[in-house]
Amino acid sequence: MNNVGRDGKKRMIAALVHHYAIPGKQAEAETLICTNGRNMRAFEGFVTRFTLTAEGSPRKISTVTVWETEEAQKKWAESDVRKKVASAAGNLWVKKPEAEIYEVIPELT
Repeated sequence: MNNVGRDGKKRMIAALVHHYAIPGKQAEAETLICTNGRNMRAFEGFVTRFTLTAEGSPRKISTVTVWETEEAQKKWAESDVRKKVASAAGNLWVKKPEAEIYEVIPELT
């Protein structure tokens, strides 16, 4: 992804991550995810973040994080700050979190 859309304009990217908390660990998992969200705000290129729980499946916690560029998102993903928080999460998940990167398509104005 090169952050330039078909129209030649720069595009933001969004990271969608699904986390699956172990039964009884949901509150702890949510706290950890929110800590990560606060830490992201200090990184250049951060735009916004939403944390969601699935209706009918509250142990599925998803995050959508928007970045100005793919490079900014990669710097966060490879940062010591993120790795430190992630290492503390080993006993919270049923399985490894699932992540995908998307190009943000701007709304027509």
